[in-house]
Order: sequence, then structure tokens, then C-alpha cells
Amino acid sequence: MDITLLVAAAENGVIGKDNRMPWHLPADLRYFARQTKGRHLLMGRKTYDSLGPTAEGPNPLPGRRLIVVTREPERLPAHPEVIPVGSVEAGIARAEEAGEAELFVVGGAQIFREAWPRANRLRLTRVHCAPEGDTVLTDPDFTEWSLVESHQSPADEKNPYACTFWVFERPL
Repeated sequence: MDITLLVAAAENGVIGKDNRMPWHLPADLRYFARQTKGRHLLMGRKTYDSLGPTAEGPNPLPGRRLIVVTREPERLPAHPEVIPVGSVEAGIARAEEAGEAELFVVGGAQIFREAWPRANRLRLTRVHCAPEGDTVLTDPDFTEWSLVESHQSPADEKNPYACTFWVFERPL
């Protein structure tokens, strides 16, 4: 199974502020949706909470199965598309058991760090700004990775910052 880290990070490494993304970029949200539709997503409980689940809509990302790393599984709703696990490794195992071809790791920073050693693909959206934030993710050692795809999205009336979509791969 391929393990893909899918992250948007500013030039200064900031990925979040107050459990939110410090920007609103519809171009990146569309990219995220295209990449993850129909897949399993691995995330931490705070990332899950930041998506705004409700009692009526416990899965705020329809068409995806959310594997949520949490110490308190009872806090998550009983829903077939919201799967609590106790660790990143347990989440990877659940996706493998389900026959998933590609698991997307989508945050937060601690979940990314724990998944780095197992990941063979990195989809990094570099947001061309340097906002203040309280969650920072250091770039990986790019000498271990090969850039296989790159395209840019300019700033416009809906996207206040330009961004570059990079895809890196590495053999494991």
C-alpha cells in the first residue's frame, strides 16, 4: 500500500494556527478533494475536530473513510466512515486490512512526523506566504525524495496567495 503525506505548508513551515489553516485557498481545497475522494484518510483527533463534524454529519468529508488517531475513542461518533485507532501504525494497519491501495496522511504535525518513515509519496502544497502560526512542520530531507510533478497556481481574487503543488516520491 502506498502511504502519501498530503500537506499544505507556508514558506516558513507553518501549517496551522489555533487548530485551523492560516489561509483560505479554494485551489488547494479542490486539489485536496480530487486527490482524496474515495480514499482512506489518516488524521489526528484535533485535525478531525477542525473539520467541524456534527451529530448530523459526523464525516465532514463525504466519500472518504476517516481513520482518526485518538486516546479517547469514545469521543468520536459511532459511524462506519469514522474509524478510531490508538496509533499511526494501527491506522496504517486498518487501511491495509480494508484493501486500500493508497492511504493519505493529512495531519496534524505529530501524525505527519510519525508517518514520515513509512511514506513513499509526499504531496506538498507550498503556500507562498509566511504567516504566523502555532503549528510548524519542518520540511523532510529532500535528498531522499525525487520531484516527479510540479505545477503552480497563481494568486487571484479567490486565492490570496500563490501556491505550488509538488509531488515527491522515494523508494522504501
